[in-house]
Amino acid sequence: MKTDRRTFLKIASAASASPYARAASLRTQDTYPNLAAVQLAYKKAGIISPEKTYRTMEWEFQMPPQETFDLINLEAAMKASRDAGSENLMLYTQGHWGYALYPSDCAVRQPHLDYDLFGTEVSLARKYGMSATAYYSLQANEQCIISHPDWA
Repeated sequence: MKTDRRTFLKIASAASASPYARAASLRTQDTYPNLAAVQLAYKKAGIISPEKTYRTMEWEFQMPPQETFDLINLEAAMKASRDAGSENLMLYTQGHWGYALYPSDCAVRQPHLDYDLFGTEVSLARKYGMSATAYYSLQANEQCIISHPDWA
């Protein structure tokens, strides 16, 4: 017996172990999702609903090569971000100057940065209950232009 695509997908998703598939299989007889059951399944699986709105704060380190990182109190700044209601931080791994803010064998490191700034920020974000999003500048990268002027 040949099965149509919709029936196949219903059977496949119901048999799957993924939390999304389990949530999709929690439907009432009229084929509408049982919202309470879906929300419970997502909560148990640790899935954050795409309908949730986040307060995201961007931490921008667009620092020229002569700048130092000595005066930045990351711990205090992280606490202030959390206290301001931030749930997620967008953290720079590399800004438009083209300097990596993390250890790298191939990227140009920020000349006055002697530790893993990005890694420290991510660890502190987690410590204070916030998630982190990595920002990496692909459009503008001063170091690439210096190394490859024809790319400019």
